[in-house]
Order: sequence, then structure tokens, then C-alpha cells
Amino acid sequence: MLPLRENSESNLSRPLLMQEIERYEQEQDDEDIDETNAKILQDGIDMTKYSEFTSTNASGGEDIRYDNLYATLSYSLLQNRDLSLLSQNEQQLEQLQEHHISNLATIEEEYKQDLSNKRQRIEEINVLRKRRQVVDFKPVNDYLNDRWKDGIKSVVELGVEAKRMDMDMH
Repeated sequence: MLPLRENSESNLSRPLLMQEIERYEQEQDDEDIDETNAKILQDGIDMTKYSEFTSTNASGGEDIRYDNLYATLSYSLLQNRDLSLLSQNEQQLEQLQEHHISNLATIEEEYKQDLSNKRQRIEEINVLRKRRQVVDFKPVNDYLNDRWKDGIKSVVELGVEAKRMDMDMH
């Protein structure tokens, strides 16, 4: 088994979480992060910074970067585990997807039926309104027609009376 770090005795006194936090902060300090040029990773963890497994030491020799090796190994194991779980659950996921699609189809049909019912109800209401207008308009129309006829009669009678008076005067 490979040793975790060269100075593992000094690291044993600090909790592992604190070591990881310090390592993360150190990596953040080392990197020059520009918010406008920050790249959004869509394919998971960016493994490029963990792909260098050796580094040159002060004496010119090469040191093995165990942190990078362990990070890459852990990532690979987790990715393999995720893929195996996905393949095991593929049939269940497919069934769930089909179930949800059928539920969505049912909901869509219900919405279409509701929409059809509402349109039919709107049409019925419009027909009722038109009938009421016709029924309510008929008495008013009859009254106005009678008044118009009476008005014409009175104008004709006044015209006849005026002509008669004019003839009596001559």
C-alpha cells in the first residue's frame, strides 16, 4: 500500500476534514480565478489538475503525488460505481419514465376535456345571452314601434289640421 503523505506523522494530529479544507484553500490561493473567464464544468469533476502524478523536487528528482493518485483513483471508483448502479436501475428508471409519461398524457387529456367543456359552456352562455337580448328587446321594440307610429299619426293629423285651417282662412 502506498503512503498517504511524506509527513504523515504531523498530519495525524489534525482532523482529516481540516486538512482537506486547508488543501482546498491552498489550491484556491494558488489558482488565479477570474469570474468572467470561469468555466462551468458540465461533465463532472475537472480531472486535469489531478492528472500530474509526479513533480520535480528541490534536489531535481521526481516525487510521486499521492494526493493526485488517490483523488483520481477515488473519482474512478465512484464513477464506476455510479455507472454500475445506473445500469442496474436502468429498467426501473425506464418504467418510472413510462409511468410519468402516461400520467402526463392523462393530465393532458383531462386538460383538453376541461377546455372543451369550458368552450361548450361559453357557447351556451352566449346563446342564452342572445336569447335574453331578443326576449328583452321585443317588448321595448314593440313599445318604440307603437310610439313611432303614434308620432307619425300625430304629425300627419297636425299637417292635415294645419292645411284645413289654412284653407278655412283663405
